[in-house]
Amino acid sequence: RPTGPGGTTGPDDGRPTGPGGTTGPDDGRPTGPGGTTGPDDDGPTAPGGARLGAAPQVGFVLAAVAALVLALRAPAGLAVLGLALFGVLHNVLELRYVAGRFAAVLAGPLLRLLLVLVTGIALCRLVPPSLVPRTVAQAAEILLAYGLLAAACRSGLRGRPLLLAGSGAVLAGAAAGSLAFPAYHFVVLAHLHNVVPLLFLWEWSRRLVRGRALFLVLQCGWVLVVPAVLLSGVLDGVLAPGTGWTARLAVGYTPPAWLTPGVGLRFLAVFAFLQTMHYVVWVWFLPRYAPDATGAFERRVPALRGGRAWLLGGAVGGLLAVLFAADYAQGRTVYAALASYHAYLEFPVLLMLVLGLGEAPAAAVPLPTPTSLPAPTAPTAPTSLTSQAPPTPVPAPTEESP
Repeated sequence: RPTGPGGTTGPDDGRPTGPGGTTGPDDGRPTGPGGTTGPDDDGPTAPGGARLGAAPQVGFVLAAVAALVLALRAPAGLAVLGLALFGVLHNVLELRYVAGRFAAVLAGPLLRLLLVLVTGIALCRLVPPSLVPRTVAQAAEILLAYGLLAAACRSGLRGRPLLLAGSGAVLAGAAAGSLAFPAYHFVVLAHLHNVVPLLFLWEWSRRLVRGRALFLVLQCGWVLVVPAVLLSGVLDGVLAPGTGWTARLAVGYTPPAWLTPGVGLRFLAVFAFLQTMHYVVWVWFLPRYAPDATGAFERRVPALRGGRAWLLGGAVGGLLAVLFAADYAQGRTVYAALASYHAYLEFPVLLMLVLGLGEAPAAAVPLPTPTSLPAPTAPTAPTSLTSQAPPTPVPAPTEESP
């Protein structure tokens, strides 16, 4: 029978023992630190067995209500001030989460290639129109963006030629459509970036033992339901009247064929609302409730341990806020170039997850510990503990598990 700390013994039924010799039910459920267990149908558990309390659920509701009120009454102000205050900070924190959580995907030659392509996108956004016409720069950015997705497909589907060829055909068709209608491409990209947190939150929620259904309902509510209500025109009666400033901003977030004063104002309100909730996810929720990703990133980049990532985001954000105040157009250009890295690196990761190629790091079982390894069966003859052969070591996962 296996022994726990202090020489205590557990029943001779092969069940793993935890600290103090505690045992878990013999039902194959994974155990986490402290011997906690989670049900099989909820997937792997987070350290200690993640159970999301009422506070974060209420926090999302309150944040969504506040963001909706501000988006209705001051959509332009919310979009501009939110970008100036939290734009750079959420860039840094999102990169920290993605690089830590999906280190198995963003690594090696693929990561180097992606960084080269994204740097090309940043240069396309920085080049002045006097040197390169804006239409040419946009076309180059579109091609580089699809190059990112193609690189991810090639890396993940190298041994599956038919699926790789099919993915290439789909990307080629989409790229042709984007090049033919670049204005629509960038409008879709602006809104899609704000919707992306839903997929990351969905992946994160697999660690939950309880409360996952409610959590996902809340996320789908603010990502899908609220924008649909805004676009339907139901709330036009409480939507602030448009101004020249809102009309200029709405051009970047409204499909050209639908660009009328009323519809443009709706799309601007949708963008302001989703952008604010986007910041809530990256600046508040995931830094607080995904410490494993932060730990994995800090082991990978020790220079940004502790609060240094926050200091970096705050310092660069402060400088950019000054530039915004002095010259909004120039500040927007610089921010767009910096934001290329976090906005574009997330798409290869999500593509790998959708194709089932990021499942290993995303859904790995909890790290095995000496108290959670399967215990050996009882010896055939009474022997001392020291005379038993040590159990075969179990290889640890390549990345910290959720």
